[in-house]
Amino acid sequence: MKTYLQAQDLWNAVENDADPPLLRANPTIAQIRQHSEGRAKKHKAMACLQNGVSDVIFTRIMTSDSPKQAWERLNEKFMGSEKTRQQQLINLRRDFENLKMKEAETVKQYSDKIMATINSIRLFGEEFSESRVVEKVITTLPERFESKISSLEDSRDLTTISLSELVNSLYALEQRRANSKVKCSWLVDSGCSHHMATDEILFKELDRSFTSRIRIGNGSLIEAKGRGNVVINTDSGNKLISNVLYVPDIDQNLLSVVPMADKCFMLDVSQLEKKAYTNLVDIAGLWHMRLGHANFRIDCLFQSIRHGELEKGLS
Repeated sequence: MKTYLQAQDLWNAVENDADPPLLRANPTIAQIRQHSEGRAKKHKAMACLQNGVSDVIFTRIMTSDSPKQAWERLNEKFMGSEKTRQQQLINLRRDFENLKMKEAETVKQYSDKIMATINSIRLFGEEFSESRVVEKVITTLPERFESKISSLEDSRDLTTISLSELVNSLYALEQRRANSKVKCSWLVDSGCSHHMATDEILFKELDRSFTSRIRIGNGSLIEAKGRGNVVINTDSGNKLISNVLYVPDIDQNLLSVVPMADKCFMLDVSQLEKKAYTNLVDIAGLWHMRLGHANFRIDCLFQSIRHGELEKGLS
């Protein structure tokens, strides 16, 4: 209502209850017009107030002698007395300080709840900076957003980030997790030296400052781009696995046997399916690898021995 009155250039008539000054003797046409407009503004402002309320509220202001008096009655009706307003403001401040995102809440639900409280506080005329709201959101998020906040802290100054930018970033992460088709399957591997995960979403906590290079089975090197903790759902409940490397380039999540044994995890292989495979390795090539020969000619020599060509040359 205040904004509408300001847009119609009528708010002055509400704030100032005084009538326009009386016309002096022999006024000009411009002075007469200005005086008439000043008197008309009070009536226009009163009409706006009366037409902008319901019939029930209209009965509270119908006997008002001026738009200022009508506004004060409306203010008392909806905002209460000064003491009441102060108490309401204290309660809203307390509600804001106690706000914390619940595990079952979405980013949109939580941001809407925060903004509803802040807008209620602003109705009482209290200033509320955006940086304070951003700080509140960051410090009250559940642990599942810690990796994202850490990533934002590393990439930019959080004191300059806007609320909409922060909420959109968190919402995008939430949507990726909801729509993710990543299968959280793990392969227990006795050959790898560390636990490794392929997707950032799996991490409950992730330290991106950690980097390392890992040699895989084919001899090539791949990069670990972080280290953190992962919660794995097992038949006996959720298990927290620490020191898991974030390796985006591997094809399968790997659980290393040695670190699990050190943590007293039991490895039960009695239920594993037994399989046997035919050996396809050539005998000469196998011995070539066992002896560690660097020169491929040795393999040719083995081939000659096998076919008796060397014996013919010596005889």
